[in-house]
Amino acid sequence: MWTIKECLTKILRCGITSPLAIFELNNITINQDSSFEASFVNFMQYKGFSFCNEKMAIGIVLPKKSKVDIQQLQSSLD
Repeated sequence: MWTIKECLTKILRCGITSPLAIFELNNITINQDSSFEASFVNFMQYKGFSFCNEKMAIGIVLPKKSKVDIQQLQSSLD
């Protein structure tokens, strides 16, 4: 879930210089493939995804209404 928060800080161009409470997550879902999906308490226009493989942890933050196939993205990184 840390990767999702870090991605949002990059979108906002503030880095981790802001209080972490601002980036609080809600509606956290753990998918069957162990990926996470979440929205943000203070930035409702975005949603985030995070997943891991043996080599890395990956986060992505998108506009809330975006469509993404996480399984396809995961398989392309293996």
